[in-house]
Amino acid sequence: MNHNEKDGRRSGLSLIIKVSLIGGGFYLLLFGICAIPFSVAQREAGHARPQLQQHQQPTVRPAPSQGGQVDESVAWQNNAVHDGFDAASPLVPPLTLRWSRDLSANGVTSISYPLIAQGLVLVTTTGQANTFMALDENTGATVWSAAINGTYGFVNAAYDSGKVFVVNFDGLMKAFDAATGTLLWSVSLPGQYAFTSPPTAANGIVYEGGAGIGGTVYAVNETNGAVLWTMPVENGDHSSPAVVAGSVFVSYACPQSYAFNATTGQQLWHYSSCCEGGGGATPVVHAGQVYVRDDLCDQTSGLVLDANTGTVIGGFNSDRPPAFVGNLALYFQSGTLRGVENGQVLWSFAGDGQLTSAPVIVNQTIYIGSNSGTLFGLNTSGQQIWSTQVGAPIPAPDEHNATLTTGLGAGDGLLVVPAGHVLAAYGTLPTLTGAVSRKTHGAAGTFDIDMPLTGSSGVECRSGGATHDYSLVATFAGNVNVTGMPQSQVISGMGCVGTGGVCDPNGTVSVSGNIVTVPLTNIADAQVINVQINGVNGAGDEPAVNVNIPMGILIGDVNGNRAVNASDVALTKSQVGQNVGAGNFREDVNANGTISSTDVAIVKSDVGTALPP
Repeated sequence: MNHNEKDGRRSGLSLIIKVSLIGGGFYLLLFGICAIPFSVAQREAGHARPQLQQHQQPTVRPAPSQGGQVDESVAWQNNAVHDGFDAASPLVPPLTLRWSRDLSANGVTSISYPLIAQGLVLVTTTGQANTFMALDENTGATVWSAAINGTYGFVNAAYDSGKVFVVNFDGLMKAFDAATGTLLWSVSLPGQYAFTSPPTAANGIVYEGGAGIGGTVYAVNETNGAVLWTMPVENGDHSSPAVVAGSVFVSYACPQSYAFNATTGQQLWHYSSCCEGGGGATPVVHAGQVYVRDDLCDQTSGLVLDANTGTVIGGFNSDRPPAFVGNLALYFQSGTLRGVENGQVLWSFAGDGQLTSAPVIVNQTIYIGSNSGTLFGLNTSGQQIWSTQVGAPIPAPDEHNATLTTGLGAGDGLLVVPAGHVLAAYGTLPTLTGAVSRKTHGAAGTFDIDMPLTGSSGVECRSGGATHDYSLVATFAGNVNVTGMPQSQVISGMGCVGTGGVCDPNGTVSVSGNIVTVPLTNIADAQVINVQINGVNGAGDEPAVNVNIPMGILIGDVNGNRAVNASDVALTKSQVGQNVGAGNFREDVNANGTISSTDVAIVKSDVGTALPP
């Protein structure tokens, strides 16, 4: 039902009066929404809500799709469905502080949920000004920033495919190149004047909701800022669109919940309850069901709707967006986090009695923050397994007023925690996950030989050329720095760190994210060396560790059995003239991209050499 609202600009209090028919009788519903002046609950007096029709057809242009699960945070509650789950993260507690930024000197009082991608942590901030910041995820240093001027403190962002999209309260949407901060385009979203919904970007489209006179859902082309389609809703506040499987879901007060075709904007269904008015709450999509909150018409504060039809399946109670891992639902209500499966409460956790944040699940660990500044880690049985003090109160997300939305975020092997004017990033001590000896075989490409970290060493059977050069490539679970001096060294065996026969006293390595490459030279044949990388950590303020990697060198051992004999000669002969590929590159002993009589001669010359078992 549509009714005019009173303008509360003078008092800062908006009153929404609704008349609904419930159980055969009329009830007067009076909602008082306390907020800052010109809050999101305010509407222009004298304008009725538009009636919505099923399956309205907007004008659209299609956008491309993308997929794949990666360790990134791209929207509020980490992903486009807002379920708070980062399954791809390698994080396992105990976590260590990677870095912390106190932005109070910049006039910052609030920091948004983080976007984490491309080696960056991206946040919006409010205080003396509204700002978008891109920080180096390894150090927390500012890479670039941009002022996002606008009315009030709402300013939030989303990430997709190398771009970030920022929206302010006035509906000004800007797109930036995430790596450089270059402004790509800017557009003022038409028809509304109060924007408080964090955007969501997926498959080439940015989705946003706006309010003011009724409400509108927008789809915007990520490439050029063109508005692809708009659809009317009741009433456009505080609902970050959830995007999955070609559909977009939003939900507003009472609730008024909607599903739209993500590409065309066609309304798929509309669940309409006993009332409508200013307000809303971000929906969460999980396992074919849509979890909507801000329910003023039922015995529970939230409803579970069928994602395909909008049919009510059940109810739940949660003050924050629920989070999910498998069949376990996490509901936060009245300061207590509850683990629920198949409608049964399995456990509850109240922490220190001051829990505030929406929960997130990173790998298989649940994290939730407290107003005391404590960050808790729980296992999926609800048992506390870790905690730390962030250094400032971790605030609750504000889903009622015209301010930015905050929350935890995980990506690129980090858990990032906004706490008022403090932003803290946590990771794990560096874990070496693998190592290889890498050589480029001319035009045939680059091929790796595994160097196991336990048991017998791997066997590098290829020649190192005139100066016996090799490259040892180590992969860690997360991004690392190497701070030791020397950075690396050969601690046992004959050879050194360096190139072209020249030893490097600094043991210089190259680091790219979680990959460390050690150049080796003067490496003698028929031996096992141990290479040590010194001072490996995730950031300069973390404890550093030394990492040892064994590497066997036995030129001509093409079958890798730790001895060169007639079998290796025969195997190499059998591949002469064949194209070099993943199945026979070991027979290309001189690594020149072809297998020839020269390779056979090298193997013959090493017959009789061997490595210890």
